[in-house]
Amino acid sequence: MEILVYEHITSGVLCESPLPASLMKEGDLMLQAILKDLLEVREIKITILRDFRLPIPSYIHYYHTIYTLSQFHQTWQYCLDKVDGVLPIAPESGNTLTKIQEQIIKSGKILLGCHPQATQIASSKIETEKYLRTAGLNTPYTIRLSDWQLDRVSKEESLICKPDDGAGCLYTFYFKTPLNLHLWKQKNTLDTKNYIVQPYIQGQAISLSLLYDGKKARLLSVNQQQMKIKKNRIYLNAILVNAIMAENPIYHHLQEIANTIANTLPGLWGFIGVDLIIVQNQSPIILEINPRPTTSYVGLRIIYGISPMQWLITLLYEGLDKVVLPSNLGFQLLISLKKKDSKIIYDGYS
Repeated sequence: MEILVYEHITSGVLCESPLPASLMKEGDLMLQAILKDLLEVREIKITILRDFRLPIPSYIHYYHTIYTLSQFHQTWQYCLDKVDGVLPIAPESGNTLTKIQEQIIKSGKILLGCHPQATQIASSKIETEKYLRTAGLNTPYTIRLSDWQLDRVSKEESLICKPDDGAGCLYTFYFKTPLNLHLWKQKNTLDTKNYIVQPYIQGQAISLSLLYDGKKARLLSVNQQQMKIKKNRIYLNAILVNAIMAENPIYHHLQEIANTIANTLPGLWGFIGVDLIIVQNQSPIILEINPRPTTSYVGLRIIYGISPMQWLITLLYEGLDKVVLPSNLGFQLLISLKKKDSKIIYDGYS
């Protein structure tokens, strides 16, 4: 089986534009880990597309270096015709991931990822909040910036504002008071219909690494997100993979939340990420669903001691019930995402 591992940011589709630094670093971390893991799966051949400005990874069978946008489109179509399946990693913004998944399905090849309909819903924080709230899950109050009014909120409430379909923490703004947001809204020429406003929630920011089969979920790891506020912007500085393990009572509650999400949003398939906030005296608050592998995937091999890609292939051919997870080894991994230090900087027992 030949698989095209398509990481959008590093693929060369942006070869005629500057590479977005944070997304490129996270994307490359995921790509390198997935390639290494796939190499250990028998009878799998790996193909990638690669931006000419980036070094060629070690763990591949075939690669295509991309120099121009026209060459990218030709090579993308050539690879779609040639391979058996595609594992896509791309931002949700602008329906980028949805459109890629639709192309893969239209080509008749195996999509190693979510169904486009599920991705389209998960790509919108407004739509995600509606679906999850209907299922009885805890979500933050979410409103479009275009509909938000200063006189309708508490004067003491801190707020965040971000794109409805944003990827990561890009363009995520923090406002200490509603008045600060009101003044910022008046000064900016943003597409206010594509930005949302939510309350700023203090608590422990976590992410779930999950494996979905379209109907059920398997919790793989619970990870701590280390956030930073600087000049009214929110940044993800680091991720501590495997921060909360099965011995913690909340772990099983998080598995239940993942199962409810699966029932609420059919079509989630493969490696998925869910971002939440743990607060005292209430159920964890779900911020968003990432319908694709996330950066925390990088730590799964160290947690379990085997290639996680074996689970994906088992999922494809035999189903989620046949995926057997080894014992969690208790390792934790700190992935630094600072601009000058995007790398794994700690690997040891908790």
